[in-house]
Amino acid sequence: MCKLTHFLFVLSVVASAVSAVADDAAKPVQVFILAGQSNMEGQGVVDLNHPQHYNGGKGILNTVMKGERAPQYSHIKDGDGNWVVRDDVFVRFQTNSQLKRSGLSIGFAGYDGQHHIGPEFQFGHVVGNQLDEPVLLIKTAWGGKSLFKDFRPPSSGGETGPYYKQLIAEVEEGLAKMGEDFPSLAGRKQRLAGFVWFQGWNDMYDETARTEYEQNLVNLIKDVRTHFKSPNLPAVIGELGNGGPKASENMIAIREAQKAAAERAEFNGSVSFVSTTSFARPKEESPNVGHGHHWFGNAESYFLIGDALGRAMLEQLGRGHKVVRNVSYKTGETDYEKSRCKLDLYVPENAKNAPCLVWFHGGGLTGGSKSAAAAVDTGRRMTAAGVIVAVVNYRLSPGGTFPSYIEDSAASVAWMIAQAKKYGGDPKSVFVGGHSAGAYLTLMVGLDEKYLGKHGLKLTDLAGTIPVSAQVDSHWTVRAERGIGKDEEVIDESAPLFHVRQDAAPMIIFVADNDLKGRADMNRRFFTAMEKAGHKAISFHELAGRDHGSVMNRVLWPGDEVAERMSEFVERHRAK
Repeated sequence: MCKLTHFLFVLSVVASAVSAVADDAAKPVQVFILAGQSNMEGQGVVDLNHPQHYNGGKGILNTVMKGERAPQYSHIKDGDGNWVVRDDVFVRFQTNSQLKRSGLSIGFAGYDGQHHIGPEFQFGHVVGNQLDEPVLLIKTAWGGKSLFKDFRPPSSGGETGPYYKQLIAEVEEGLAKMGEDFPSLAGRKQRLAGFVWFQGWNDMYDETARTEYEQNLVNLIKDVRTHFKSPNLPAVIGELGNGGPKASENMIAIREAQKAAAERAEFNGSVSFVSTTSFARPKEESPNVGHGHHWFGNAESYFLIGDALGRAMLEQLGRGHKVVRNVSYKTGETDYEKSRCKLDLYVPENAKNAPCLVWFHGGGLTGGSKSAAAAVDTGRRMTAAGVIVAVVNYRLSPGGTFPSYIEDSAASVAWMIAQAKKYGGDPKSVFVGGHSAGAYLTLMVGLDEKYLGKHGLKLTDLAGTIPVSAQVDSHWTVRAERGIGKDEEVIDESAPLFHVRQDAAPMIIFVADNDLKGRADMNRRFFTAMEKAGHKAISFHELAGRDHGSVMNRVLWPGDEVAERMSEFVERHRAK
């Protein structure tokens, strides 16, 4: 290479590098508002382990990160055991005593020192890992405040709440002083990217506050959007999930109001509701045994809440994947049928000829929802693997009886095959799967040809089936509808075992070694029957150390066996 050519080559490389740096610097900082009460302030204990005051360290971050979920926490400490401080995610939080501002790490709670975390901790990691731009989290939260009075938004009428005004003031200050607070961000543009609300405790105790909560929350989101001139600002509402699924009538009223606010038609899908009840941990496994209002200080609870809020926000932003919610997949004859026959569609960013998975939630055919944590996590995990996922609601008994829930399930599969191309999917690569009752539906759709046949489809139009912890004889609920006892084995047209066949689509079966009584043995019996029938593309996996719930609720854990095998199965059997 001559000197001139070499010089021009070097000049080109330098110019490209300078251009890349300039392009990166031009990307606006993504700013998120994290607002609410004391649980947004953060009560998750990091390292306090006094035997009397902190229950010997049960449920603190240092403890839970060493347990079975250890892979989920692998990003929060470096190789030397120091807490990671991010240089691409920043937090600003004005507490009662000081202004906290630095790269994301532990300690951004209402207490002095670095002994607590709030939802911002994992929220920041989730959004920071996905977004190319720098991230700024502005926390604005105070304990013991109601939406009815303290945060009361202007459009609710009456006196505007002082903490609504303070919320606005702190966000404005954080935006104005971004370069001063974080010199590495000085001179950069900024974009208000999202609003997170995690609150509800105080409103629970006042009848008028409970009655008005839904509308006040709708008004809050609208007023924040109006003030910051961002009419479509994505918003995420964290459920008042303290104590888990079993809750008082007052708490349930707030939860229902939060969910209803997110689903208001005027928001047109721009607000998400995040269920948090599954993240509650018993006081016996937590550091602050007397603080049920603070999730007993359990760090795992706060970590998982932040994780779920962050993932919901990314879905609102369409980063990584988007979610198209409440899509009707069939025309119902009754209001109940119309309300239940809907699905949420998880679509990978830039999907093109992607495989598709129709997923049915569990719940014994009498309960459950596409919004349940395990169902949502399955959608998110498989979408991350490049799969379009339809998470489906179907009629539940007694509102729908056999075979209505199977007919609904088949209709959702037919919808996916017909609509796959519209969303960037491959209609020849549609898989069907589900957990528990959803696995029963998977097998019935995948084995009894009459259900897909009503839609002009054959069993071979499926690329594969993925039943997880399926009931393979007649389902308990089907028996109950017929007045048959739960413990009586029935194998008739309502049982997958009745329909074993050679010409079904490829199948991968999962069951836990500590599953429901007899479930592993029955699944093994079904697997053997399918092999004897001549089915060649079938495999059976009994998972050690799992039970009926944990066989499926770990799909977001790094390295989860079920998630990895599901992804491999889809890739192996998708149309080539």
